[in-house]
Amino acid sequence: MQRLVLGLTFVLLAAACSAKTAESTTTTELVAQPSTTEVANATTVLESTATVAEGPVDICRRGEVWQQGASYSAARCFLVPVRFSVSAAGFASEGAGDDWLTIRWRDPDDQDFLVRAGMITFESSEPPRAVLERIAAIDGLILIGEPLPVEVAGRSGLVVDFEGAPWQTGPEGADQCVTLTPVRFRGDGNPIVGNVGSRSESIGVGYCDLARVWVLEVDDRTVTIIGGTADPARHEEAVVKIEELFEGMTFEHGG
Repeated sequence: MQRLVLGLTFVLLAAACSAKTAESTTTTELVAQPSTTEVANATTVLESTATVAEGPVDICRRGEVWQQGASYSAARCFLVPVRFSVSAAGFASEGAGDDWLTIRWRDPDDQDFLVRAGMITFESSEPPRAVLERIAAIDGLILIGEPLPVEVAGRSGLVVDFEGAPWQTGPEGADQCVTLTPVRFRGDGNPIVGNVGSRSESIGVGYCDLARVWVLEVDDRTVTIIGGTADPARHEEAVVKIEELFEGMTFEHGG
């Protein structure tokens, strides 16, 4: 088996809303207050007329809860400009930079099921197989099977599963694991078996966690994507959600 590792941190910026109340300057007349029914009706109208954002929303350097039917872009910052169109509830971005981008999905009906995916331009000038070889040379990650050809968002590459090595072996020889979410940034306080990254960020996998990695050719660059969930038994469910994200993902020219 080969070994490989990656580190990751997550930033989530919650949106805030503020209300502005108008004051009446009239003191000589009493103004009738709206009835409870009228207020409820007005609230219903406001909710029904809410619309998704026009044009792609910039997700660089900040978190953003995604709306169904909207599109989101890291074209301004990420080395390989990419856009996402959302068809399902539960997705959100957790920030993006010039060589990293992270996304999460939490099941609206099961808040304990959290999926994370990270995108990084690690060794982006090398072809996919060379990138996988570099990753496999790092201690702490066990590759599961052989890399297979894949196509994502119209781009060809390789895909393979891997598992993080145990944190340590106990006094009776039992492996010890730390069960967290597998995809995270180096330096966020979560234990990882190692990391893969470029000059500023790295993406990692947790001890004993199972994840999937896609390495894609995008024009003259190579993009690496890693994703999964903390429960190895739900690994394939997590992959389904990540592949659903891929269906609305578009790589753009430039960068």
